[in-house]
Amino acid sequence: MTINKQQEYCFVIDCKGKQLSPTSINNAWFLIRKERAKLINKYPMTIKLNKEVSNTLKEMNEEIKTTRDEVKEIKVEVQDTKVEVKNTELTMEAFMSELQLFRNVKLKIK
Repeated sequence: MTINKQQEYCFVIDCKGKQLSPTSINNAWFLIRKERAKLINKYPMTIKLNKEVSNTLKEMNEEIKTTRDEVKEIKVEVQDTKVEVKNTELTMEAFMSELQLFRNVKLKIK
């Protein structure tokens, strides 16, 4: 005899009213106990976060695609100017551009 245990979910909105991805009911009650969210509706369970969520997963994926395109453009520019990089040695210009790219990605993810 198998018992089907179905996962129950809770709808989530941020303080500005933007709909976010659902979470488990247990996680929702945890957020309510920690005063990070308020219970809006019990059936269907809906919580409202006390903070604004700036980046959704979809927006982050779009930013990553844009960053990948920028990296491809930089690689083409480097190849066009025939900058030679041997093994682990990098020119200062290439190193700084890579460093700036990683900083931009880190800021977009936050």
